[in-house]
Amino acid sequence: MYVPPRALLFVPAHRDRFREKAVGFAVDALILDLEDAVPPVEKPMAREKAAEFVGAHPGRAFVRINPVRASTAFTVACGEEDLAGVVHPSLRGIVLPKIEAAADVLELDALLRAWERARGLPCSTLELIGIVETAKGILNLGDIVQARIARPFCLAFGAGDFTGDLGVEWTSDEAECQHARSAVVIASRAGGLPSPIDSVFADIRDSDGLLANARRVKAMGYQGKLAIHPDQVGIIQDVFAPEPQEVDWARRVLNGMRQAEEQGHGAFTVDNKLIDYPILERAKAIIDRTKRYGS
Repeated sequence: MYVPPRALLFVPAHRDRFREKAVGFAVDALILDLEDAVPPVEKPMAREKAAEFVGAHPGRAFVRINPVRASTAFTVACGEEDLAGVVHPSLRGIVLPKIEAAADVLELDALLRAWERARGLPCSTLELIGIVETAKGILNLGDIVQARIARPFCLAFGAGDFTGDLGVEWTSDEAECQHARSAVVIASRAGGLPSPIDSVFADIRDSDGLLANARRVKAMGYQGKLAIHPDQVGIIQDVFAPEPQEVDWARRVLNGMRQAEEQGHGAFTVDNKLIDYPILERAKAIIDRTKRYGS
């Protein structure tokens, strides 16, 4: 199973100072942003700067492209130009904003495969993170998760654009996002995708609020979070690293399953609780994340 990053830090691709500072950040992955953070007139230059960064720092960065097709009046639909500029053997993956249907995923996947072939990359190598951040996207989650692609793929939730689409305030407790946030987790599971990545936390000075938010969404089923400031990264990565007690429990579950299978039993208990296959899958996921990120 694909293990997405715990923390992904947005870096405006057109800002030289931000890109240079980002090199030293101890973060699972960077996202060079060509979309919301970049004014339309600066997008071509941002694309060039993103390509330079990717080439100089292999495997460190995703690029958030612009949508391939316009869904709003303010959308700059230059996603195809973005792909042409940034697909490179050193690129880790693409972040696709404003996904609203399976067709969005399938179209982007086809474009990516074409550029992978053109740039000498194995097919379906680049990772893909699709952000669901509109009311239409939430309503169409059942369709979106049916997009069958071979590359590593997961969903993310975007609270800022979602509340903007609804025309409501993005509040500190995010109660207005509760249903949508849960829907992304449930749909990911139903579609056989990895657990999703959560939205950014808007208040960069409220570390306690971020900590509480990250713990809350982890309990809901998210396995990572987007970040907009370097100070947020450490908190996020600590929260989403498996805790020692989780790792101990997962190891005992996997050991119990091996012993049960050796003895010809189909069921067993850990901590006086019956273990079935969904719980076994959760234990495997914890061990996979431990191998990737430690605890």
